[in-house]
Amino acid sequence: RGGDRFVGRSHIRTMSVFERQRLELETRLVSIVEGTGLVNAHALFSLNGALDDLRLDEHGLPIDPPGSDTRGLVEHALCRIAHDAVGKAGVTNHGVMDSTLPRVLDLALVLSELGISDHGSVFVVVQQVFETTSLNECGLVFGWVESVRGRLSADHCWKRGKLTMLRTCNELQKRLSVGKLADVVFKGRVACLLSALYPLSERSALNISGA
Repeated sequence: RGGDRFVGRSHIRTMSVFERQRLELETRLVSIVEGTGLVNAHALFSLNGALDDLRLDEHGLPIDPPGSDTRGLVEHALCRIAHDAVGKAGVTNHGVMDSTLPRVLDLALVLSELGISDHGSVFVVVQQVFETTSLNECGLVFGWVESVRGRLSADHCWKRGKLTMLRTCNELQKRLSVGKLADVVFKGRVACLLSALYPLSERSALNISGA
């Protein structure tokens, strides 16, 4: 994770090709996350050439669509960096949304939108963040989800991530208490998001059992 950036040269020489590429990619992604500029397509140009088929123009847009292996490696790296941000926030007693996590999520969204990672990668990253975060912190992370709802629901991302999002929301609701006011309010926010994202005709989003 973060410590990978300080791997010694002798160890790098013994790494597999996959490990070296993963390290190079993560190093460049972390540089974007730890930067101060906007996390948008222009910020992605630094990723150009990090992997063999990851070629971006001066605007940070893919010259050719990356292959599935590259997209999977980018998703894997994003998940590792997100876990690292959550872990560091816990060690320093900072809230996760006061850490680098918002920039990680922003980066995951941009990479998903542009197809540099899988279009559903941002949903996978969000799911893993919720799974490793306390309920109090989940409420703050959920605020980020609410703020980018329109972008998440765009066809190219939504088709790949809607089932992951549904599972994430269902698991989140299971963790919430029925008797605690704050949890009841949070459940209402989750229900409102689901109703906004899924049409009534979407069987997967319906509460079939009536529970």
